[in-house]
Order: sequence, then structure tokens, then C-alpha cells
Amino acid sequence: MEIKGKSVLITGAARRLGKAIALALAGRGAQVVIHYNRSKKEAEKVVEEIEKKGGAARLACGDISKAKACEKIVRDAVKAFGRLDVLVNNAAVFFKTPLFQVTEKEWNEILDANLKGSFFCAQAAAKDRQIALIGEAWWLGAPNMVLYAAIVAVAFHLRVVMYEEPVLRRLFGSAFDAYCARVRRWGVV
Repeated sequence: MEIKGKSVLITGAARRLGKAIALALAGRGAQVVIHYNRSKKEAEKVVEEIEKKGGAARLACGDISKAKACEKIVRDAVKAFGRLDVLVNNAAVFFKTPLFQVTEKEWNEILDANLKGSFFCAQAAAKDRQIALIGEAWWLGAPNMVLYAAIVAVAFHLRVVMYEEPVLRRLFGSAFDAYCARVRRWGVV
């Protein structure tokens, strides 16, 4: 997919992987919307860094664990550049908690942000527009990350089955087939 000139919303783009994705896409000519929830200063620095290099970037704030907030984030992204071409579902909440110490509060927070948030952002982004839905899971295990890994796997599978929806299949069939083939080579599907 040619990314130059495309409008891209990256959830959780203020830090870590999301920041790296935003900088890389902006470096290739994409207009990026940097989503954040609590990391406003970091998000502003990402926008500043992109703009210093001649790129275009805007901010969108919201708690992706809330469906209405997902709708607002997408509306803000569309408003920023007049359209939305790509959604990168990157935002995630995680706790480094050993298996037998995971609390119900942690379970709900991770499920709401990582699965529910991915779903409702994708739903809002795909409604009435042609959009590419992108998301990668970290498939390598890490100590005390069983809950996060489980939810990320479910979120990935959600993206896979969403592409079986007829309207999405028509829009992204061959591109997503290539993505799934790559993932299958990794041995995770």
C-alpha cells in the first residue's frame, strides 16, 4: 500500500511502538493523527518531531475503552485531514502481573482497552468509509504477561474474522490475504 498522502490514525502513538509507527509513516509522507489518552506531553512531542521534519501531524485524545470515545477519536481524525484512510490499532494497556496475582480490575481494564477498544475504533473507522485496518500482536512471550498476551491474541483473531465480513473482504481481500499468509508463516494462525 502506498502510504504517501494517506491520512493515518495510530492509537496509542505517544510512546513506544505507536510513536515509532507514527514517525515511520510520517517519514514516508503519511499525514498522521497521534492518539493518546493520558500521555499528552509525549504526544505533543511526537507531533512536534514530525512537524520539524516537514511532516503533518495532529492530536486526538480519548479513552479507547469507551465506545463513544472511539467514535470521537475517529471523528477528530477525519476532521484533522478531511478523511481517514488507515487505522493502526496500536493502543494497549498492560500490567506485568504474575498469573495468580491478576485481579478482576486488571482483567477488565486490559480487556476493555485492548479488545473492546480495538473493536470500537475499527467499527467507527470502517463505518461509511473505505479504510485499511492494521494491527500487529507481539507473539513472543514475556514473564508475567500472560493476560496481555491472551487479550492481544484475541484482538488479532478479531481482526482476522472482521475481514470475513463481506464489505471488508471486498475492500481489502488481497492485502489482508497477504498479511494472513505472513502471520501463518510465523505459526500463530
